[in-house]
Amino acid sequence: MRARRQKKCPHCEKPCKYVGRIFHDLRRSFCKNADEAGISRDVARSISGHRTDATYSRYNISDTKRKRKSLELLQEFREAQAAQAAQAAQESNVVAMR
Repeated sequence: MRARRQKKCPHCEKPCKYVGRIFHDLRRSFCKNADEAGISRDVARSISGHRTDATYSRYNISDTKRKRKSLELLQEFREAQAAQAAQAAQESNVVAMR
């Protein structure tokens, strides 16, 4: 029978005290999900119990996929703004000066 190797912390190489899901894993998942759902940072911070934006930001880890999605949403917003401005320009009698 082989002996089980104890997991070690990747940062300090000390043996892990806790294995599996712990409270902070759930807290981190909540912060990420609240951010993706569009819940305001103030409300999410009060629910999660973080006192400062710095601690909330530490738990709200963003990966490349979330960053890409955010940039796509920003691009869609900018395109909608441009279309709205073009429509407003067509409907008005004001001529844009160049």
